[in-house]
Amino acid sequence: MEFEERFDTENLEYRPLTDEEIESIAKVLVSSLNDTENWVFNADKRFIQVKNGELEIPWILRVIRKRIFAEKLKIEITQKAYMLLAIFAVTPAKALFSLHKIGNFFEKNRQKDWLLTAKIFCEELFPLGFPTEEAFEKWWTNQKQITHRGRKPGKRVLLEINKAFYFPEEWKKKESVKI
Repeated sequence: MEFEERFDTENLEYRPLTDEEIESIAKVLVSSLNDTENWVFNADKRFIQVKNGELEIPWILRVIRKRIFAEKLKIEITQKAYMLLAIFAVTPAKALFSLHKIGNFFEKNRQKDWLLTAKIFCEELFPLGFPTEEAFEKWWTNQKQITHRGRKPGKRVLLEINKAFYFPEEWKKKESVKI
C-alpha cells in the first residue's frame, strides 16, 4: 500500500530539552563515535564487538535499523546520530516519526546523499527541542486511517492502518538491474 502524502513533521509544538537530555546529547557530541559514515550493524545482534570489548546496541536503534533495511530506505545514519536518535526515539512510534522527519528533511533539501549526522540532527531536525507529548500524540493519531475490510455476519469489520509504517517510493533505494 502506498501513500503519496508526506506527513507534516515540522508544524508541531516543541518543548525545550530537559537537563538529562542536554547532558546525554553533550556526551554523544563530545564522544569519539564516528560522525562521517553510515553505521552498518547487524540489527539482530544485541551486542557488537568494539575496540575495548562489547557494545550493547539499544533496542530502539535496532528497531530503526531494521525498518531502514526492510523498507530499503536511502537513509543512512552515523554512530553519533544513531545515539542522538536513541535520546528522542524511545518508542517504536517515535522511531517511525523520526524516520519520516529525516526523509522529509532530505527530500525537501534535495540531498543527493541521505546521511544523517549529529550536526543535521541538532541543527536541522531538532533545533528547538523535541515535540511535546501532546503534539506527538496528535501526530500519531492523525496518521491513522480506518478502513472497512469485509463483513462478518451482521457486522462490518474495521481495520486501523498506521500510515507511518509506509514510506514514499522516492525515499527508497533504486534496485540496480544486472544484465
